Amino acid sequence: MWADLPSDWQQSAFDERNNRYVTQWYPYSRPFVKFVGQTRDVQSATRRMGMDVFPLSMVSREVVETKQCYYQGVYDLRWNSFEGSWDGRFSHYRAACRRSEDYGNAVMRNIQVRFDMQGRSLLPWEAEIVRASFDGRDIEAGVDSPAFRYSRSEEGDTVFFRAGAKLPTPPDESGVLAGLVADGKTLKLRVFDKWAGFYKGETLEVAVKLIYVKHGMFTRNLIVDERTFAQGTQIRWTPSAPPGASGSGSGFEANLNGTRCGTYYIDSWSFRRVNNAQPDNKSRISSDVVVRKGSGQRFKLCQ
Repeated sequence: MWADLPSDWQQSAFDERNNRYVTQWYPYSRPFVKFVGQTRDVQSATRRMGMDVFPLSMVSREVVETKQCYYQGVYDLRWNSFEGSWDGRFSHYRAACRRSEDYGNAVMRNIQVRFDMQGRSLLPWEAEIVRASFDGRDIEAGVDSPAFRYSRSEEGDTVFFRAGAKLPTPPDESGVLAGLVADGKTLKLRVFDKWAGFYKGETLEVAVKLIYVKHGMFTRNLIVDERTFAQGTQIRWTPSAPPGASGSGSGFEANLNGTRCGTYYIDSWSFRRVNNAQPDNKSRISSDVVVRKGSGQRFKLCQ
């Protein structure tokens, strides 16, 4: 039976309990060498707007397993009382191996991943992950977090992805900014949409929780305005037309229930992209995931 070679393999030993003598381990004349496969080279790259060609140099190496094997002899011992010594008789051999892996010949392939976008493009905030792998024979390639449905084809060492239907992707988390401004003694929420020009009249919905800091013997933080998605009280902005060229930004202001002079702050706010003109209310540009933006700085009305 094969076993792992013990750490004390260079020592012989007496097995007193079983009346045996065990020799040290002796190596076989040559090791056993076996080809066990190829390494897989895996590479990935982030793809953004205007990046349609990805050249990749990939290497796969042979994996070679080497076994250096050893054997030892086991002898049964019997006490010879006449001569006052042990008599040894061969019983059997034991075998063990040391296993290691090394790399042999390398196979190199220069491949390309190319995108045929059919006249379209990723949006400026969108990012896809292009991945490829090579195992010495076959090339695998794919797109993670795709913005389009892609059909795949190969020609030699080139993998082609052809864009089909657009897939909604998460909106840009940094694409919408919000803060408090004053209009006389009226508190307003000012919102700036960096990518308004791409959404072509779709709806931007904003939820906000406004806190008023009431001073006195004890300072209290009072909720004076709260717009939530669940209750359908969120602020909606649907421009009738794109505000200029595609990619241009635009903004709006909405009145909040803050009319008393004093200190206010936004405890939390969030936004999502929707399309109220669609039966399912979903944007045709981005997914309707809620982007949570956290709290805002303190603002003093009637300074």
